[in-house]
Amino acid sequence: MAPRREAVQIHRDLDAAPELAAALTDLAASLRSLGEHDTALATTREAVRRYRDLAGADPDRHSGDLARALIDLGADLRSAGAHEDALDTAREAVRRCRDVAAAAPARHRPDLADALTGLGADLRECGAHPDALETSREAVQLYRDLVANDVERHGPDLARALADLGADLRTGGGHDDAVVACREAVRRFAELTATGTGDHRPDLARAHTVLGAALRESGDYQAGIAACRDAVRLYRELAAADPDRHTPDLARALTQLGIGLRASDEGLAVAWEAVQLARQLAAADPDRHTPDLARALAEAGTSLRGLGAQAEALILTSEAVQLGRDLAACNPARHVADLARALIGLSAGLRALGRRPEALAHEGEAVAWWWHLTQHRPGEFDEVYREAQRRHFHTFSPYDHDPDDLLTAESIARSRVLAYLAGVQAEAAPEDELRTA
Repeated sequence: MAPRREAVQIHRDLDAAPELAAALTDLAASLRSLGEHDTALATTREAVRRYRDLAGADPDRHSGDLARALIDLGADLRSAGAHEDALDTAREAVRRCRDVAAAAPARHRPDLADALTGLGADLRECGAHPDALETSREAVQLYRDLVANDVERHGPDLARALADLGADLRTGGGHDDAVVACREAVRRFAELTATGTGDHRPDLARAHTVLGAALRESGDYQAGIAACRDAVRLYRELAAADPDRHTPDLARALTQLGIGLRASDEGLAVAWEAVQLARQLAAADPDRHTPDLARALAEAGTSLRGLGAQAEALILTSEAVQLGRDLAACNPARHVADLARALIGLSAGLRALGRRPEALAHEGEAVAWWWHLTQHRPGEFDEVYREAQRRHFHTFSPYDHDPDDLLTAESIARSRVLAYLAGVQAEAAPEDELRTA
């Protein structure tokens, strides 16, 4: 670290612009590896600023440098939780990488693949799942081409891109295709781990987590549970050695395993451990980990409800809904779907306790949120909305509500959702939230 800081100071004193920009890039990489993310972000910002000046004066020489610096800046912004800024940066990085790759493909296609990987992560984080899927497909194809020429260098990148593709396919409902992509990612990471070429356990664990969820959603429950167990085992090892880095991953993997083990004592124990870990993480860093806590609470509530502990389940699902409302108020695009799922769980709990009017209101609100998503992300949530609406009618019509009552309730819920979002708009960025939601 000291030599890199010294190199920056020397080139700053000499006013050697290209050398200073390169030294700043090297220093940021060292800071990043030591976990000094805030300082790395500031350093990368300066590197980008200096490469912009250099590329403006000599684009042939420095446009590629600027593109790579933008990839680094996007990664640092992503680590800091600045997802909207990261998305803007990633888009510029991809655009610039396309330009330089068109002129010198052998040199810059790896940069383009890296830029697409970053862009996919930011699109995913901001809720733009169809765009993320398209980006992941392109990244996988690029990495396949690169692996054909240099498997040692690009094999891990391809495996990571396949795991990303699996996650995006799963989100889009393509569970069988997601299983295929994730199986290949797991196989590639397992081979890399077996050869001892670097520690690929974090990547392997993530691939197992996504594979487990995809298998479960495609109907292969036992295989899904087995994959999630593998993920939890690996994350326990990793979290024991580096808790700051891997405890969040362990909490998420436990939540996924708990989903597969629902309505069992083991499932409840796993879900409860996920809640405890997520609560600790959210207390230390609310912006980053409150979404994980909300999901863990919702899942633990589902497990309790399946075991007949309705009152205890209601406490957890009520907290999950409240957290979901807070999160959706800050970022509807990212959190509305989770809020709708939590509301469905809360409605089920209220219904089990005989509180049907409250259950009707909450499930109607969930259906209205799904409807809202169909309006702003056409095609992505249409099937989910139709199924939620069908279930809503099926659940309540046989009792004390006829279809007209339910349609009226849903209409009222839609109006409340729109009024709620109008209030959010008044306090935040009006059009941007709804365009991305």
